[in-house]
Amino acid sequence: MFRTALLVGILGCDGTGSTEPGPGVVQGRDARDTLVIATAFDQKDLLSPFATAALDLQVLELIGATLLASDFDCGLVFRPRLATAWSWSEDGKTLSMTLRDDVKWSDGEPVDADDVKAFFDLVTDPAAQSPRAYLAQKLVPGARPRVVDAHHLEFEFVERGDPTAMLALVGSLPPVPAHRLAGIDPAAAKTSPLNVQAPLASGPWQVREWARGDRLVLEPNPGWPGARPGLERVIFRVIPDYTTRVLELERGGVDLVENITVTDADRLLEKAPDVRLVRRGVRGQHDIIWNGIDPAERAARTEAAAAKGKPADLDRLPPHPLFGQPAVRRALTRAIDIDTILRDVATSPRTGEVYGRPSIGTISPALCGYHNDALVPIAHDPVGARAGLAKAGWTDTNGDGVVDKDGRPFRFTLSTSAGSDTRRLIAERVKAQLAEVGVDAQVETMESGALGERLRTRQFDAALSGWSAALYVDPTSSWGRDSDFNYASYQDPRALQLLSRGLAETDPQKAQGTWREFQSVVYADQPWTFLYWVDEVVAVSKRFENTTIDVVSPYRRLEEWTVPPGSVKRATLPE
Repeated sequence: MFRTALLVGILGCDGTGSTEPGPGVVQGRDARDTLVIATAFDQKDLLSPFATAALDLQVLELIGATLLASDFDCGLVFRPRLATAWSWSEDGKTLSMTLRDDVKWSDGEPVDADDVKAFFDLVTDPAAQSPRAYLAQKLVPGARPRVVDAHHLEFEFVERGDPTAMLALVGSLPPVPAHRLAGIDPAAAKTSPLNVQAPLASGPWQVREWARGDRLVLEPNPGWPGARPGLERVIFRVIPDYTTRVLELERGGVDLVENITVTDADRLLEKAPDVRLVRRGVRGQHDIIWNGIDPAERAARTEAAAAKGKPADLDRLPPHPLFGQPAVRRALTRAIDIDTILRDVATSPRTGEVYGRPSIGTISPALCGYHNDALVPIAHDPVGARAGLAKAGWTDTNGDGVVDKDGRPFRFTLSTSAGSDTRRLIAERVKAQLAEVGVDAQVETMESGALGERLRTRQFDAALSGWSAALYVDPTSSWGRDSDFNYASYQDPRALQLLSRGLAETDPQKAQGTWREFQSVVYADQPWTFLYWVDEVVAVSKRFENTTIDVVSPYRRLEEWTVPPGSVKRATLPE
């Protein structure tokens, strides 16, 4: 155990982040350092069936023993983690796995096959309302998974498909503690301490402290086998303002900041010799999600069903009065000058290098052969955008500068999350560019969790959002009919047909053709305006060695990160 009082010394009594070790701090060859990561917002859900935000999933990778670990080389390459071996049946539908027998939860209980099954039981239980419920459609009931014994299990899939996507489906999220969930109603699991206060760990790190809105402190999990991590602890420190995060990096109050703007990247290269900049590669993108259904009608049906204690009938909802037509969405995309946004927001003033590329869908260009490189993005054309709106009935009949139809002005709320300087700059330009064609976008910023809830319940008009793409090809989460993440409520029959065909195809060459066609169909409908892929820049203190910052994670293999003894800055004092 370590003295809790030392956390105050690490973070600073005034919350500013002390950079010097306090009195009595251990120095020398046995000292281990602390990594302080600055985040724009707090973690939200740390029980895997409920985690959706990228930050939550990254933390879960540290505290949870996923069945498989992964590297990336044009696609995911899996290696053992909780699972030591796996094999497929001859028909390619049944996956058998062998689990380690030496992993323990942070409360000392063993991690076994029942914990893996408990994850899928919770995900597929309607009462839990897990956003991962779509996983149930791909696995046979009674084999989600089938527990053979404590260290052997079998997953049976409804149909054969791409083995990489199938492995990612079952192997990318950690199990849950069945022994602790046994007495919890699935309907109460999301609000239980296991999710929002004191999650149990099965991975290399465990939660020592979670002060909501302030910090999350991780320390090595003694139940994880193998070498002790090279760091003493990891602190995720909440600093909502981007500029303050960068200033804290420069003065040494934090050690790692994600999503560095290109302007700051230029400046840090010249003015911050103790900071290393790493480009992660293309995985995240900025986009505008157009709500395809009427949010008021959806809310009314949900409320009426809740009053009767029944699930809401959300089929055949009326279209959104502004964004229900593909022609209108195409016109809006034509009004947005993506090249100018890239120039203003993602281009280095010093070198002219562009830290991004235009996007045409949610399949990452990093996935070799699957991205539709031949698809030409819609060109910026304000005149054509006005003509497209007029053809759909939207013209300025009263001369106020805003097009209207049947007495309704084309005015909507563009929601986005606070804490991102890049997204703020994009929102300003989108608002101005839409105004040029008579569309009035009112920008509204909010905390990331609040925006996520709006998207989940479809209570929004349009959202300027960031999307972290999967590193395998399975667009079900973003475009599947029943997926919680299909925020646009997009249900084009041809796209759904291609989605099913692509997932069932085992020949990579045939699958690539199907997925390229799928991207063409979705792009033609513009359920999102796909802005651009981001080559994200991460800034990290140079005193950290053996670091892995890549397209998979900004802090991958964190248990291997080290600081040379002579450079230790935030060591801790044993009790």
